[in-house]
Amino acid sequence: DRLNAAPTLDLPREAYWTWVGPAGPGGRAEAQRSFARWRPNGESPELPAGDDGVVVLAALEAAVPFARGFNVAERPLIFRDAVGTEAGVQAFGLRERDDYDYRAIRKQVRVLHAEWAGERNASLYEMVLDPDRTSSPYQIVLASVEPGTTLRETWLRVLSILREPTWKGVHDRLTYADTLLVPEMSWRIMHRFRELEGPERVLGDTTAWLAAAQQEITFRLDRSGATVSSATSLRAAGAPGRYEFDRPFLVAVKPRHGNTPFFVMWVGSAELLTPFAKGGS
Repeated sequence: DRLNAAPTLDLPREAYWTWVGPAGPGGRAEAQRSFARWRPNGESPELPAGDDGVVVLAALEAAVPFARGFNVAERPLIFRDAVGTEAGVQAFGLRERDDYDYRAIRKQVRVLHAEWAGERNASLYEMVLDPDRTSSPYQIVLASVEPGTTLRETWLRVLSILREPTWKGVHDRLTYADTLLVPEMSWRIMHRFRELEGPERVLGDTTAWLAAAQQEITFRLDRSGATVSSATSLRAAGAPGRYEFDRPFLVAVKPRHGNTPFFVMWVGSAELLTPFAKGGS
């Protein structure tokens, strides 16, 4: 999926690290020194073995702290993927017993889109939220929507909602009785681009070739953020909304005033979500 096939990518320089150099012990040592200058306390990426060719490395970190931290769910959120497989995962947000409390947090969340299936009830069919309307310079977007055929198509649908929010019967804040549950995740993943490697794939008019091309991404989303008025006047009376991301959803991190995310992910299964542990994280 060529999500990043855009004219420009709104990627802040401090959010990513790249290194290109020779393979072998000397190159690996220089790559480690380069990474340490970018993230002095970070864990350096896994470096490929081998002494021939050129190595290309890249790493991305996204950190977007919430102004006010959410509560940790005391019970597992049952996440159901597209084929019906269920898993109990750790979640954060606002629980049922938090009604009438945490007004500042309820005001912090912006509801960009909410739509019910059929008659209005407590179950939301689609929802797009900004968990911290005050975050700057970056914005986290959580979207439970019908997926497109590609990740790019799904993002463009979400982007159209960001540009022209539709509330479908709700205002843009959580009311006193609404609940919000978002799965936690914390992971580090490495992808090897083997299709770009090998002496048969020389670089332009040179004799150089890629010995290894790999990318590492670290991402964390929890009650504190991402590593991406009176409550009674907010909405007409009715059944409380349950903003629970218990099914596949999109998470994106982007400059608040930009259109292109520097991190976007479709969470289609519980594989990268944090399993529930009593007591929270």
